[in-house]
Formats: sequence, structure tokens, C-alpha cells
Amino acid sequence: MRRWIVCWSLFSGLVMFGGELRAEPDAADTAYVEMPSLEVRAEKDTAFRPAMISDATLTDTPLIELPQTVEIMPCALLDALETDDYYDSLRYISGVFTGGRSPGTRTAGQLSMRGFSGSDTMMNGFVIPKIMPIYLDAAAIEYISFFKGPMSSVYGGQNSSLGAYGAGGSVNIVTKSAKAYAITDVKLTSKLGEGQFWRASADVNRPIPVLSGAARVNASAAANQPFYLPSDLDWGQNYFVAPSLLLTPSDQLTVQADATYQWVDNPSYQGIPYVAGDFIVPYDTYYGDNDSRDKYQGLTAQFSAKLALSDAVSVKGGVGFSYIDLDRVNWAPSASAKGMTARQYFDYTRRTGCGTLSYSESEQSGNNLGGYLQAFAKAETGPVAHEAVVGLDGTRDETDMNSGSSTTKEMDLSHPVLTAPSVKKASSDSSVNRVGLLAQDQLNWRTWYLLAGVHADRYESDKNHEGDAWSPRVGLSWMLFRALALYANYSHSEAPNFGYLDEWGNEMTESWKADQLEAGVKLEVFADLWVSADVFRINQKNRPVAIPDLTNAYECDGETESKGFEFSLSGPITSNWTWWASYTYQDVDNQEPDVKVDMDPANSLALWQRYAWHDGVLKGASVSLGYRYRDSYAQTFRGEYLGDEYRIAAYHVFDAFIGYELPGWIGWEEASLQLGVQNLFDEEYVESIRHNQGFPGEPRTFTVSLKAEL
Repeated sequence: MRRWIVCWSLFSGLVMFGGELRAEPDAADTAYVEMPSLEVRAEKDTAFRPAMISDATLTDTPLIELPQTVEIMPCALLDALETDDYYDSLRYISGVFTGGRSPGTRTAGQLSMRGFSGSDTMMNGFVIPKIMPIYLDAAAIEYISFFKGPMSSVYGGQNSSLGAYGAGGSVNIVTKSAKAYAITDVKLTSKLGEGQFWRASADVNRPIPVLSGAARVNASAAANQPFYLPSDLDWGQNYFVAPSLLLTPSDQLTVQADATYQWVDNPSYQGIPYVAGDFIVPYDTYYGDNDSRDKYQGLTAQFSAKLALSDAVSVKGGVGFSYIDLDRVNWAPSASAKGMTARQYFDYTRRTGCGTLSYSESEQSGNNLGGYLQAFAKAETGPVAHEAVVGLDGTRDETDMNSGSSTTKEMDLSHPVLTAPSVKKASSDSSVNRVGLLAQDQLNWRTWYLLAGVHADRYESDKNHEGDAWSPRVGLSWMLFRALALYANYSHSEAPNFGYLDEWGNEMTESWKADQLEAGVKLEVFADLWVSADVFRINQKNRPVAIPDLTNAYECDGETESKGFEFSLSGPITSNWTWWASYTYQDVDNQEPDVKVDMDPANSLALWQRYAWHDGVLKGASVSLGYRYRDSYAQTFRGEYLGDEYRIAAYHVFDAFIGYELPGWIGWEEASLQLGVQNLFDEEYVESIRHNQGFPGEPRTFTVSLKAEL
């Protein structure tokens, strides 16, 4: 209760802070800070696509000139879909899959893209601990960039202590930064169905003329009773705040500081037993009691400064720190049993409905420290324009774990008797240091744009192992005309397989390597509608795979190939009708041995469209419809193929929303009300899975939200 009082006090203070500033004569309407002038090279921003992106090249580059596939999930769509956290956004991005919304997996928080593991998630270009995305609130997200394919040539090879992560792509979360104009937004959301969810959020930004800058704060508080949580157990709580400060003391110098802090106390959840397309127990089964909790804290602090030495030369430096702390008590379906193979155990639970549960206790902490120093230069050699970057960067990834688990006796999994067994804990820790050098040049000659770069990295693990990696890329775009571009690229990424043990208990040091070829087309229709399509092929070698019948033992596989096709569309088709479409087809084939295992869906599709009335009787009203589809794919155990009948069932999920704008309502500048139904037809499906631990998608949920600009 005390935390709720603190939270609501903070929320009320933000609103009052906004209201007091608006009471000044026209302050909120006219107060702007004079910011340094910026070179404009593309069309204006739209609600569904920023005009420029810098996270793919480190320089402001029009998206259409970039010879690479980047899919951007904008804040406008996050709001329209009533997204509460980062993981919710993944539902409407095709070809991106996750191991589940739980820290109880080896790859917690990391994504699979284009058939391979992606790198650790980044925030504003800095790597954050892999567990942080599981809990990250959406209140402060401006947009999310999904880079398809390896990105080590920009940010360096994956620095995780868990080896081969980065061949599939990268994700960068861009947070809402301070602006030169006033903002005061508040939003109240409730979701009702088999569970309950209540949330309040506020976004306040003010220019600070005396400092030639601006300050912004995003904050939210939420309480939730998940659909699987019995009514007599404590609800989950989430509190989040994200301050941002921008200073421009001169036309030459810009200083940016951003931070986030989050506190979470949720019921711990590790899914329910799922085997060969069927849930073994009722959909809303929960294993746990009031002691089964995930108690999490996450913190980020980032600082950067850019100095323009002349019109052509500038330097930029930055440092970022992120930290997580998690205490967890958890019950989960056991994924194996003594004396049985995984397939035998899965068959047994499927046939009898009986099995064992795993009980675990753990304390985990982790931090990431990163920094960079970069120099930028613009020049011309004859008719060719150059925009070059050279830089030095480094990261440190550190984790500490104290955990233990025990398995219960066999029981009816639908009616378990939970008696916590004794647990013996063991400590483990790991760290990886990386330092890298970057060289990159963007060349423009008439309608041709060439991007070439390389990143050289040096690694050192806490086991005193060292490794080197070279990650080059080259891409070419041809602007047939201003709104149509053809492009192609080649990229290579590699990094040591630190964090995995071989069958003799030694840390693996051989590097994984991945090569990608990609070609595609990008089209701007009426300057606001964005269409792109691409084909790709990625070949990866030396990926660690589990050795059957051995615990925590790995070996490097041979070559694995992934190839496929992607299509995306975003923006207004007419002034009333807005679309979002994201489709991916991928085919993964293990070349040595020739075993084809589709560990991710071959086809995935996300569609959303909104029709809004701007005049007439229905002026201010809108109707939205969303659709999510994922193909069937193989159910595996530690990557081991179990058989053709062991598959995760495909699903089709529909979402619908009705909105209405309320201009000038009760004195507010602008307000909007939205009513929605998520999972309209109450589809029962697996949103993600770990072995036999299926995480069910949320059942039909009714949403009401009120958003206002004060």
C-alpha cells in the first residue's frame, strides 16, 4: 500500500507540475528553446516512420537510402495497440520470436530473428542486461528498431557470456528524450477479463530557457491480476520512471542524459505443461503460492555529448550503465525425469496427465557498462560525397547468480499439492570484456549510395580466455527515383563462444561465424506510406548445440543456413485509412547433418488497420482491427528434435478497437477514449515455449483507456 501511495503521489505531482506551468501566460503553447540547426536530408517524420535513423549507421541517414532491412515499431502503434511493456510490441513484428516472458530460461530476454539468435537488446545504442527487456515498461519508448541480419559491424560482436547471439539481428529501443516544446500527457488504462490490469502513466516535458535545454519525465504505475492467478493471491505491481535532460549551451555542443528505474513485484510464472499441440492441464492453471514471486529492480543511466568542431567535423562520446537485480521463487513443470528420455517423459505426461514439478530459488544480478568515442567527417572527392565515422568502443557484461532447484514426487499436474522441498544453492558468475575499433564510410554519387564498414573486436572472459573478431559489411542502394530504391548488402559477424562448456567441462573458445546476403526494394508512396520487401540468406558455423544425454555440455555444430522473404507496409493509404503489415517467411536447414528442424515458425504475419473519420457525423471516431498469425513449428528439448508429431500449434488472434477524440473536453486541450477487445475470439494458443513449459496467450480481454493532453 505504501508503494501505491508513493506512486500516486508521483503521478499527481507530475500532473500538477504540468498544470502549473500551463498556467503561465501561453507558456506551454509558445515556449521553445533555441536548438542547434540540423541538416535535413529527407521527408518529415510521420507517425509510423521517423524521417531519419541513426542507430543503423551512427549517422542520421534517411531510411530509404539505407542498404539494409530495418523494421520500426513506432510509439503511435504501441499506443494504438495498448502496449504495456516491451514484450507486447513483439506480437506485431513478424519473424521475431522469444523464449518467453520469464527469466527462468537460459536465453531470457533475447530474441530469435531470421532463424538465428539475435544479440542482446540495446537501449539507445547501449547493451542492457538480457533479463531487463522482460519487464521493461513501454511508457518511455519512442520507437523500437529491429535490424534484420547481423549488426556486429556497427556495435561490435555480441558481448554476452552466452556465446553465439547476434547472427539473426539486433534490437535497439529508443526512449523518449527531452524536446524543445511543452508536453503534458496523461493516460489511464484498465483491462478486464479473466484477469485485471490497471495502469496510470504521465509524460511531462518542459523547455528550460535559462539552461538552453529541456527536461522530460515519463512515469507509470500498474497493478495486475494475471488471468492464471487465483483470487486469493497477491497481485503484481509495477512502478516505472524515466527522466531525460537535454542541454544545448551553444550551437556547437549538445549534451543528453537519460535514465530509467523500474520496480516490479509479480507472481512468478513458468507456464503450464504443453506437449505435441495440447495443454496437459487447464489453461488457467497456476503453480505457486504467495511466496512464489519475481522481485525485480532495473536501472539505466546514459550520457552523451556531441561537439561540432566545424560544419564538416564533429566528435561524440558517451557512456551507459545498466543494472538488474532479481530475487525469484518459482514453481514450474519439469521438463525431464530421471530414467526417461525427453520424448518418453513428454509421452508419459501427455498420456497420464501426471508428472513432476520443479521448485527453484534464485538471486541474480547483472550489469552492463559501455562507452564510446567517435569522430565524424564530411568531405567530397570530386563528384563523390563522403560521410565517415571512426571510433573506439568497449563493453563489460557481468552476471552473478546464486540458485538451486529440486524436483517433487510425481503428482497429478492438474491438481498439484505444493510442498516446497529443500534446495541447495550454488553460486556462479561470469563476465566478458570487449574493446573494439570502428571504421565506416557512406559514399554518395548521383543516385548511388554505398555503405562500407568494419568493426574489429578483442574479447576476454573471466576464465582468462581471449578472442578476436572481424565484422565487415558492405551495402549498395540505387535510387531509381526519389521514392524508390533497390539495395543489396553483405555482412559478416563473429564472436567467441564464451559461456558454454564442452563435454570435458572446459569453456568453449571457438568463434561462431555468420555471413548474410540480402537484397530488397524500398518504396515511399505519397511520402508517408512506406513499403519494403527483401530476400535474405544467412549461413552460420560453429553454433553451440547441446550434446544429447549430457547435462550442460555443448559442441559446435556444422553449417546452418536460413533463407527467406520479408514484406512490410506502414503508414496512411488515405487520409482516413492507416495500415501496418509485417510478414516473414523463413526456412532453416542444418547442413551437417542434414536435419531440418523448424525451431521457429516458417510463416508469421501481423496486420493492423485503422479507419478514422475527420468530418461528418462520425467526426473524431475511429475503428481498428488487428490480426496475428504464427505458423506451426517443432517442439524441441534443448534443441533436440523429438519427432514429427511434436509441434506447437499454429494460431490466429484478432484484436479490435473503437476510439473517439474528445477535443476541448472538460477544458483539456485534447482527449481520446479507446475501447478494445484483445484476442476477440478467445483463442487458446502458445505465445512462447521452453521445452514443455508453454506460456499461454492471454484470453479475451476488454480494454478501456483515456488519454489526455493537458
